Amino acid sequence: MKVIASRIKSTYEFLLITGRAAIVRGPVKNNHILDWVNPLIERGDVQNIVDPRLEREFNTSSAWKAIEIAMSCIPSYAIQRPDMSHVLAELKECLALEMAHERTQRMAIEGNLTTSNISFKMTHLEYESNIVPHSR
Repeated sequence: MKVIASRIKSTYEFLLITGRAAIVRGPVKNNHILDWVNPLIERGDVQNIVDPRLEREFNTSSAWKAIEIAMSCIPSYAIQRPDMSHVLAELKECLALEMAHERTQRMAIEGNLTTSNISFKMTHLEYESNIVPHSR
């Protein structure tokens, strides 16, 4: 049962990253999202992992961080996986990276920046969540 729960948890995270169905039904065999994504990760092919509806407009570092977080949730034993408070903190860092990337892209398009004077301001993100860490 632990293996199934772990696979379900990581499946949901990859659904968010890829925008794909958890299971693709085939004529001979069904293909689970983890079976699809693992070879892409091994090849370092982040562009084909991330949801194509983003049209490649995302921060690669942020995408890899989200993928690493999802991968950390795969182990069968709970003790090997991060708790939800850690996952949430890591995802907030991904969001901060993505927001900084988006802000820089927007400013560059508007002509307000040159590549030599790009600066970043770290912003504290405050989110409310009903998710509470549980003891293992």
